Amino acid sequence: LCCSLCVCCPLSHCSEYQESSQFIDEEYQERSQSQFIDEEYQERSQFIDEEYQERSQFIDEEYQERSQFIDEEYQERSQFIDEEYQERSQFIDEEYQESSQLIDEEYQERLGQ
Repeated sequence: LCCSLCVCCPLSHCSEYQESSQFIDEEYQERSQSQFIDEEYQERSQFIDEEYQERSQFIDEEYQERSQFIDEEYQERSQFIDEEYQERSQFIDEEYQESSQLIDEEYQERLGQ
């Protein structure tokens, strides 16, 4: 470039200019890429953070709902089991009383014979 502008410019100066120009271009490219990479990193990092927050919130809400459901289900089943136990216990007690009374009566009859 300098040689075309000035005839008296030494050839070595032109090559130095071209080398330094090339170096500057390469340096600019590297820095531009580095800046691009930094910006890309920041964007992706922000996206990942937001995605993490959304998923974390969703998981927390899902956990709370399931936990509440399990607690309610447990309460219902526990109450059902308690009622079932009470009914069966009462039935067994009544059966025992009836059987015991029959046995006592039969025993008394045999004693009387």
